[in-house]
Amino acid sequence: LFSIFPTNDNATACFYRIYQFVILDWNIALRNELEYFCTFHPDWAVVEIPDPADTNDPARRIELGLPRDTPPIVEDWEELARRPKVLERVPPWAERVSPSPCVLCIPDAKENIVDADDPEVCAPFKRLNLIMLQPHIHFI
Repeated sequence: LFSIFPTNDNATACFYRIYQFVILDWNIALRNELEYFCTFHPDWAVVEIPDPADTNDPARRIELGLPRDTPPIVEDWEELARRPKVLERVPPWAERVSPSPCVLCIPDAKENIVDADDPEVCAPFKRLNLIMLQPHIHFI
């Protein structure tokens, strides 16, 4: 079998691929990469992605969500509810990211620029002065 993922892959490399797919509005690749990260590497903790500035502040917890190994199609919600809840944490460096000093508009796959007041604009990115449509993936 051929794998598109290198055998020496790591969470940081995967994170950067996810970033590229968000910027490129490449939804299928984004979904596939997220599934790869969450399903095939449950040992990769988001909080352990190294800080580009190499600092260590406490991270906050993301209190809701599905287990990493949740199948794409859930057939038994009760079984899923019985699984232990492993909470993800945002990397400390991500908590400290400041908004861009200027507004950056990131076009969609068809090179359309969305208006900042459009209801489909991604709110977390907008707080960072990045104007783009909400990616076709939802985290809770």
